[in-house]
Amino acid sequence: MWEQPPRDRLRGVPAALEVRMEAESIRSGTLKLSGATLMVAAAAFATAIWLAMRRGRTAG
Repeated sequence: MWEQPPRDRLRGVPAALEVRMEAESIRSGTLKLSGATLMVAAAAFATAIWLAMRRGRTAG
């Protein structure tokens, strides 16, 4: 949270900052997102291969 009145800003008074982090770390959130993205990409790739093989069978 950041709050500083314009008068204090003009006078050069340092801003009071308050930081709160969630219990879950950024790294674990990033790993979960990367894993989910990898799984979706693998599923899309597998679906594309399956569709290509299926169309190849019916064309022959």
